[in-house]
Amino acid sequence: RENAIFILLKKRQDLIRKLEQKQQVEEKAKAQAEMMAGVAHELRNPLNAIGTLVQQVDKDFISENQNEELHQLLKIVKHEIYRMNDKIGDFLRFARPALPNKQTILISEWMNDFKTELEAMGSEKKVLVEAIFPNKVLISIDINQINEILRNLVRNAVEAIPQSGTVTVTIKVVRDEIIILVEDD
Repeated sequence: RENAIFILLKKRQDLIRKLEQKQQVEEKAKAQAEMMAGVAHELRNPLNAIGTLVQQVDKDFISENQNEELHQLLKIVKHEIYRMNDKIGDFLRFARPALPNKQTILISEWMNDFKTELEAMGSEKKVLVEAIFPNKVLISIDINQINEILRNLVRNAVEAIPQSGTVTVTIKVVRDEIIILVEDD
């Protein structure tokens, strides 16, 4: 009987030790995530300020005919700032992954609101961004997450086109599944 009690106590102590270790790991991961988010935030603020200043200088102080080389250099700086912001966003999502916030919405309502932003992404390179989607189909999605994915795909497609061209975003329903295609010339 003493052996049985000893074994039960030993198992209980092992279980408590494992739970304490798990809690320590979770607390450490939470602290690391908070630190990573703080670092990302501190990087993003000055980066956005630099991006705004570069855009202002390019817009207000340099005419298109004045200095094409400087205009191109500022364009590269803006592109790299956007790229770094994307990486910081990835870093933040890794540090604090968001839980999906799904909503049921008409595809046409969602895309009519979002396609202006997509179209603007191609305007600088004279790339036409088209959106083709069904009108009366409901979808349950996390709009913020899917918009972020589409922004990245469209941005990559626009960057892949050397000069003017077309990027087409097509949304279709096939056997109760929503398929989203992003194609460039």
